[in-house]
Amino acid sequence: MRKKYIFSVEKNIPEYISSAGNEKQKRKLHAILNSVLSEKRSLESVMAGQPAGFISPISVRFRLARNFRNFPFPIINPVPEELLLEKMESFVSAITGKKTGIKIKDRIEFANASVYFFDEDHIRLEVKGSNFVDLENVLQSQSSFNRFHSKDEFDFSGRFGFHTSCPTNSFRGNKLSALLDLKNLFLFDGGRFVLKILPEYISIGGPDGGKVIGQNGDYLINFHVKNFNCARKKRFISFINLLLFINAKIIENIQ
Repeated sequence: MRKKYIFSVEKNIPEYISSAGNEKQKRKLHAILNSVLSEKRSLESVMAGQPAGFISPISVRFRLARNFRNFPFPIINPVPEELLLEKMESFVSAITGKKTGIKIKDRIEFANASVYFFDEDHIRLEVKGSNFVDLENVLQSQSSFNRFHSKDEFDFSGRFGFHTSCPTNSFRGNKLSALLDLKNLFLFDGGRFVLKILPEYISIGGPDGGKVIGQNGDYLINFHVKNFNCARKKRFISFINLLLFINAKIIENIQ
């Protein structure tokens, strides 16, 4: 059975200090992280949400993957049959208010969101924002998004939830990601701090889903969590906010 990981600031930060870099780096990082822990009010604000003057992620994104009931998945039948296209056009027209023909790999923009088709699954909803607050506001303000949770319209079972082409997406079919620039944190300790405290249910990669990239002085890192519930979403946001907070503290220390 997989060990359940619960991220703890008080536990995981001090645990890392003893194994960080050379002695000079260790003392410096020790001072920075201890200053983070000592700022209880600021830290509580970070873990709860976004405090005033806080550095936002470069971007955040919510994605939802769905496949219509009683139709072959795109990985089995990449060319949609006419009946499926009619079904998709009716669905998209209902949620976007736009009547338009659907093409494979097409993307339709609406209400600060977009839907696109046949990228592994029949349809995917994508919502982007500059921070988690803006993203949540869009998700809560659009009642049309509720249609994506229809268990009658989409392929669903009580045991496996919403079925998707990739097994890792099945069940809720959702994904939350945040693109960050942690240049100072990575240059300071080679990124080992991030990797040491990284919760096991959060994945890391470049903006394109690949490796962490560092070019032109930028270290763009994409963190994401799949099949999350409210509790995991809250822990994910807290973790991202913590990284940004510590990165900001390192910037202050360098300056």
